[in-house]
Amino acid sequence: IAPPLTLLNARALPATPVALLALGNHLVVETTSPNELLLSTTTSNSPVATLSLSTPRTELAVTGTSLWTGSPTSSTLTRVPWSARGFSTPSTFSLTSAPSALVGVSPSSLLVAESDRRVHQISAGATPPLSGTSVALPAVPTLALRGATGSAWFGYAHSKMVTRVSSGSSLSTRTVRAGGVVGALAAGPSGSLVVGLATRPDLQILSPDLHAGPLLSLPVAGARGVLQIASSGSSLFVLVSTSSGNQILRTTLSHGALSPFLSAPLFSVSNEQLVTPRPVGLSTTANELWLIDGATKALSQYGAAPSTAPVLLEPPRVLDSSHHGPAVGDTLKVEAGRWYGALSETYAWYRCAATVSVGDPTRLLDPRRTRGCRAISHAAGATYLTTSADAATHLVAVVSAHSASKRVTTTPSTWNPLLTSPSIEVVALPSISDVTSLNYRTGDVVHLAPGTWLNATSFTYQWFQCTNGVCSTPIPGATSQTYVLEGSDAGHQVEAQVTASSPVTKSVTRSTALSPPIV
Repeated sequence: IAPPLTLLNARALPATPVALLALGNHLVVETTSPNELLLSTTTSNSPVATLSLSTPRTELAVTGTSLWTGSPTSSTLTRVPWSARGFSTPSTFSLTSAPSALVGVSPSSLLVAESDRRVHQISAGATPPLSGTSVALPAVPTLALRGATGSAWFGYAHSKMVTRVSSGSSLSTRTVRAGGVVGALAAGPSGSLVVGLATRPDLQILSPDLHAGPLLSLPVAGARGVLQIASSGSSLFVLVSTSSGNQILRTTLSHGALSPFLSAPLFSVSNEQLVTPRPVGLSTTANELWLIDGATKALSQYGAAPSTAPVLLEPPRVLDSSHHGPAVGDTLKVEAGRWYGALSETYAWYRCAATVSVGDPTRLLDPRRTRGCRAISHAAGATYLTTSADAATHLVAVVSAHSASKRVTTTPSTWNPLLTSPSIEVVALPSISDVTSLNYRTGDVVHLAPGTWLNATSFTYQWFQCTNGVCSTPIPGATSQTYVLEGSDAGHQVEAQVTASSPVTKSVTRSTALSPPIV
């Protein structure tokens, strides 16, 4: 498994990014509000050049030293000459209809798909008015990808169709059906195409002769579909839509199969919190991945950071085998999570007060911020049997991963809900019986059966003398399970009360039925 990618650099952008294009050692970001093109290098923290655009643009392509931008809302196309020093004066071309997708198929040729369902081939050195060959497509494309030299792939919204367009003196097309609605396209090795499905978490490989391979499922919990794919050699970076937000999955394509998977391997640490990016666009340069995030307005660079310490891929979590929520008496188990470079793990358990912020378990790693949390003595295994001392607290497991070079990385588990104390329940009510004559005469011995209880650990008893059914007079000293009827009881009734207790919950009291009148 290749080392996980970690955040190397994050650059603030002056506006919301909508498109990203990697050009060797340069990056071009298209933004809105304001509408601009930003040119930067892979090593600079600020743009080398900025170019204002008259209208919002969302499509971006390159042919040699020309950048091309367009928008589905405007029937114009803009060419921007560029070099390492910046941008030159742009030229604007009129189209017969608005462009829906752009792709450079060679340093001298651009394919423009328009809303009239035709794709036009344009020379990179063209001058107004535009002219060139064109061919019809089965629908208006929304996806475009450069294929083998002189060809491009197009995909369509809410459609299973994929079309390959081959350029030359004339254009030719061939359309095939994928195994589901197409959501993303990426270049595979040897001229193959990787198709990401929009409504299910699957990838499919189309061979250069357009043979469709089997569906390859992505192991991401709650995944809904594939939004984007970026490829670098045999590595694929897949942006997946899930019920908890967008996630990145990294995998390797080999002989038509995907292996291994690293789910959400991209992370950074901000204010001691683990942060997973939520990108709207991604691209690759060499062994690095670049993301644009519309929410944070940032351009982030991820790469393999050299380290001999274990790297966390998925955080540990605490499981409760009882399935009813953690409670006193349950056995909790911590799953160590997924790590890169870990040979073994060790464990420690912490007990945190209910007032401790549930959103910040990383406080356990900072001795200055552990107020309200205490390590539990002799709790150093993957399992922990909860006790009465854990009632109304959060339990957190801290996992330390050890590498072959004896480096250690420590991280807390996900936060565990407050432990509850099981309430005392009565299954069978207490009862009394005259074990001497059955007639409840003075001098007889009356026995108290305490009944049947759940979650009670101790019991106390109290006998009462009752008049006209009212039992308000406790009999002094009558606090055992047996009571000898006295002369003062004649003409009255007696009852007994049982109080069931537990060190971790409230006591519960229940009374027996009244005895017959004492004679």
